Order: sequence, then C-alpha cells, then structure tokens
Amino acid sequence: MLRLPSIFLLAICSLSIVLVGCGGGSTSGTGSDRPAPPIGGVSAEFLDPSNPKINKEMVEFGREAPQAELLAANAVVVKNLKARESGDFATQCATLNHQTTKGFLPPAGSKGGCAAGLRSFAEPLAKTKAARKDTLSGSISVLRVKGKLGYALYHGNDGKDYGLLMEKEGGKWKVGSLLTFEL
Repeated sequence: MLRLPSIFLLAICSLSIVLVGCGGGSTSGTGSDRPAPPIGGVSAEFLDPSNPKINKEMVEFGREAPQAELLAANAVVVKNLKARESGDFATQCATLNHQTTKGFLPPAGSKGGCAAGLRSFAEPLAKTKAARKDTLSGSISVLRVKGKLGYALYHGNDGKDYGLLMEKEGGKWKVGSLLTFEL
C-alpha cells in the first residue's frame, strides 16, 4: 500500500499532466523546423549542463514574462506556498486554478469544498509536512509563459531550484499544481 505522501505526489503529477498535455515534443519550439532561440535572461540561471536531472521543459517553456506579470504571479505563488505549508487550505484553494481545485470538490450535495478536500488529502498533516514545505524565500526569479500557461521558477531556500505550474484564468495568474517541482 502506498503511503500518503506517495499518493499526494502521484495525484499532483497527474493533475499537472492534464494541464500541460502528455508531451511528444519540446514545448519551447517555434512551430517551424528551426530550433528554438537560446535561453537567455534570468532563465539561463536555471540551466546547468552538468545536471542531467534539470527539467529543461520548464526552463525553456515559452518566453520570459514582463515584470508586471512576474510580480502578479509572484504574489499568488507566495500566498499559495505560505498557505500550503501552514495548512491554511482555504487560502491555498483561493490561489489554485479551476482544474486543480476541481479534483478536490466534494460530490454534489455533500458538505465541504476545496479546502475540506485538500485537508483530507493532506492528512495526517505531520506526514505531509515535508511535501508541503515552503522552499521560497523572497520572490520567484522568472515566469516563463506561453499562452495562458506558465512556470514560475525560483531558487529555493534549500539550495535547489524549483518550478511551479501556473495558469492565467480571468486575467489573473493562478497556481496549477499542489506541489513545486525540483528542477
């Protein structure tokens, strides 16, 4: 039987796959046979040729967002990660996109909502504490966007680099996964 954190991670990966599709090619392509332009700017900080583990799809996704979009996404990411770590699931739900919250809504006619579903999913909280840890200190470094999807990238307070799926809904950035992904 899987332990709760394993189930938690499996569900998160499944939700993320639904949002970004099942792959089959680079998400950074230009739509032609020409190779994508090299990554520059802040995103280049996240590319490490000596680290084969790095998730290049997030780092090379779309383009770097302008400062105003970065700041808007940052506010949502900060709020989300603090709420997730502290077990404030109502606040966390308010920062999540519709696709992610949909998986935590109770059946019609039953009590609770997204927050109750997230709490149930994360219990016992002591066992999911490590998965819910807020690794962001300060701000995200870059927001990579393509259409309504994006990835917030940041250098974690534990020395690792992370990415977090984002989606623009109603003109506002929302978090598109329950967990951050180590690059």
